[in-house]
Amino acid sequence: MLRFWAVFGFTLTLFGIFWVPKDLEDWQQAAEPWKRWLAMVDQNTALWVFSFVALTYIFWIDIRPFYLRWRERSTKHPIEITEGIFVQTQTLGGTKINGKALYFNKFYLVVGNGKASGETLRKVQCRLFLFGEPALLGVKNTLETSVDIQHGAVALFEIGKIASFLSFGHFEFGEELGAEKLKSYEYNIPNGHLMFEVTEKNKSRYNLAYLPDRPNIWEILLVISADDELSKRIIVKVDMQKEKEIVWWENIQ
Repeated sequence: MLRFWAVFGFTLTLFGIFWVPKDLEDWQQAAEPWKRWLAMVDQNTALWVFSFVALTYIFWIDIRPFYLRWRERSTKHPIEITEGIFVQTQTLGGTKINGKALYFNKFYLVVGNGKASGETLRKVQCRLFLFGEPALLGVKNTLETSVDIQHGAVALFEIGKIASFLSFGHFEFGEELGAEKLKSYEYNIPNGHLMFEVTEKNKSRYNLAYLPDRPNIWEILLVISADDELSKRIIVKVDMQKEKEIVWWENIQ
């Protein structure tokens, strides 16, 4: 379609180039229709035209916010999700199993504000549907499950974590694991039995197991909502047999 308009514009430009010299020679004759039209415009007509333009402009200023809301709902979704999952690796204060350092790899969905009006996206929440009641994902570094996102800003929602000898993301320092918590990892991790721990308010809700002899890709429904906006649904996939990009998301077709 763009190519058609480019050809159309180029053709009109060629016609214009051929006719411009003639128009320049007969400019007085070409201006006669405009002179007649201007002569018909008296003071009252000009005042009416000016008033109409001014009222139209004022009316546009009033309806513009409503138009922008309609346009963003019909074209671009106000809830934006950054491509790719943000990963942060938490060191556990020197916690080791069989002499190997243990890490928590935490996976975050990055949600942004894509509203064309520039308004704040209010009470954004992420709900994870898999087993039982949906899990409300926590906002990074808080105990909150909802957040207001200003235009141009983002919020990170923790989907879950994997305890492993491998590190997948940016490092941050964490506390050493207690003996009781460490017991749940001492057998599984050395034997390659990893678990993706779905988290809610920074606490494990349930675990998705990975067994080397029975590889499986987990598919999880995630619904992102905000006040007075249509929700956005995506599928989060977890494949723990991969070494990189273990977690990713896809749009629902």
